[in-house]
Amino acid sequence: MITLSMFQEYLYSEEPLPPLLNKMANGQEGYLRKLLAGLSSQTQAEQAEQLEKILTVLRVANIDEQQRLKLMIAVISASDQLIAALRQHFIYETGALSSVQVGYVNQIKSLYYLIIMVYDRVIRHNTSLLSRQRKYTTSDGWHRYFSSDKTLSTTLAVAIYQSLLMYQRLLFTEVLCYQKPSPYLWAKINQLYYLAYQHHVVGIDLSKMIDISRASNIHRLYCQICLHSLLNVRAMRRPSIVSSK
Repeated sequence: MITLSMFQEYLYSEEPLPPLLNKMANGQEGYLRKLLAGLSSQTQAEQAEQLEKILTVLRVANIDEQQRLKLMIAVISASDQLIAALRQHFIYETGALSSVQVGYVNQIKSLYYLIIMVYDRVIRHNTSLLSRQRKYTTSDGWHRYFSSDKTLSTTLAVAIYQSLLMYQRLLFTEVLCYQKPSPYLWAKINQLYYLAYQHHVVGIDLSKMIDISRASNIHRLYCQICLHSLLNVRAMRRPSIVSSK
């Protein structure tokens, strides 16, 4: 299980990225999909352990970023189902959460941390490529019209959007515990938005690329996160908070 301090330590680290391959190395895609397919027959604790293992493999796997994003769709879908089930253990609690219930909350947070860590890998790789591309194209005004890679920008936008979505859910999880949102989470949300602004991807419409229920781009999602923080959730019952999400 990943804690906030472990999560912070990872994001602060400057872990070098290995070179990417064009194909999934050593048949890892099939292995990961096999693990996902077997989740339904496992207990909640086993599912959480398996999902954490899958996310760890996905983070370090030497694969193309498009493949990583594609696999993450399936992983997030499985995680959402487990998180919804874990949430049932405490959303109807009227008083303070017990130590067992806090354990369920921590497991939910751990899954969100691990998902963000995978997307952080994509973000770091793509920002590095975009910065390098910008360095080469600024010296040649014509060259940029032929070499600009919209795929890199779109991939970066998807990774930032999905990361912001996970941060939003982390804030939401803290709200369910009637805790004051961590300043660290807000700092990372603001940093991601600024990064998207720097690379001109805040307005890219992502509705045709990923499953989006409300905000269609990074700017709208960021505004949604900010507006939701204005709600006086401490005056709401836990089930009502869930329905307001």
